[in-house]
Amino acid sequence: MQGTVTYDGLEAKIYSTLTPPASTSWYTPAAMAAAPPTLTMKYADNLTAGNRFDIHPGNANSGGADTEDLTLTAVGGSNDIDIVGTAGDDLCTEKWYLSPTAIACVEMKGSLKRKRNTGDVLDDIILDYTSKYQVHAQIGRMDDSGEQLKFAAQEVDFNQFFSGAFEMSTSIALASTLVYAFVF
Repeated sequence: MQGTVTYDGLEAKIYSTLTPPASTSWYTPAAMAAAPPTLTMKYADNLTAGNRFDIHPGNANSGGADTEDLTLTAVGGSNDIDIVGTAGDDLCTEKWYLSPTAIACVEMKGSLKRKRNTGDVLDDIILDYTSKYQVHAQIGRMDDSGEQLKFAAQEVDFNQFFSGAFEMSTSIALASTLVYAFVF
């Protein structure tokens, strides 16, 4: 790990849009069933101040606009988190219509990416394949309201990613050689 950054993170900001049907379509149960409400879950604009995903938190569970990399240092950090896909895509992959007037998003799927070496040694941990990192996750409001689900820290050994890939390619090469040898 290069630099002196203790905590680094990303904060995926997502908003929802609930669109009820026209008021006249809720006058009868049949009309409600024919025109149910719609719900979309989308990433916030990652380029706007207050919505940027690249953060430098002061502890494992902090977040919010005041932790954005771009606002923390005198020289300014960088926003190194990219959305995979299109920012306007609906992240909700499974919706349940609980009643003609109630809808819930029960499964969401989205992807973000960041380079291992962002070059921002003041605000980012430079990830390498020789270190172990403590990874924390939480879902919910990023404030002190207590309205979030905090998961226990998990140790991730990046060396396993490198050695596993090397072993796999070696095994494939060996298997290819054996197959080639058996063909003749």
